[in-house]
Amino acid sequence: MVGQLLGRSIKSTLSNSGKIRVARDQDGWIRLRGANLTYCLGLLCIPVAVCGMMLSFIFATIADQLQFIIPVTFSATHSLAAWFGVYAFLVVQTRFNKQGIEYRGLLRLLFIPWNDVERIATNAIIGSYISTRRGILIVSRFTPGFAQLVSQAKKHRVKVDAPLRQAAADE
Repeated sequence: MVGQLLGRSIKSTLSNSGKIRVARDQDGWIRLRGANLTYCLGLLCIPVAVCGMMLSFIFATIADQLQFIIPVTFSATHSLAAWFGVYAFLVVQTRFNKQGIEYRGLLRLLFIPWNDVERIATNAIIGSYISTRRGILIVSRFTPGFAQLVSQAKKHRVKVDAPLRQAAADE
């Protein structure tokens, strides 16, 4: 019962957060910022990653027997996944304006003009993504400002998948 209520509240929060309009900054950029839940998940990944690293180190140093191979493997894998979560939730930033999309990583800044954007699509495995001539950029359709991104893409005649078109129509 409590799990259902919690699940419904998270679902309604996420499904409505992509429709939240984000104001342009003084330079005309709209930043796809994560919802508060996204930042909480990113912060939750930090202790999971640190504990996974510590456990894999502890098991690796005392691993005289074959029985510790499974915990070492799982700890290292969970730690790597958690560090990826920290990077995805807290480090990567996406913003756009009338000229194109800017995608910032830890050491990389990538600007893609709208004429290089091929489509905005959704996939069951990776979720929403922007397909460009240089590769794909993964974005979440649940981030505030996503409906504005879809609207801007449609103005530049970028193909948008049907489920995502509805997100812009509901805006």
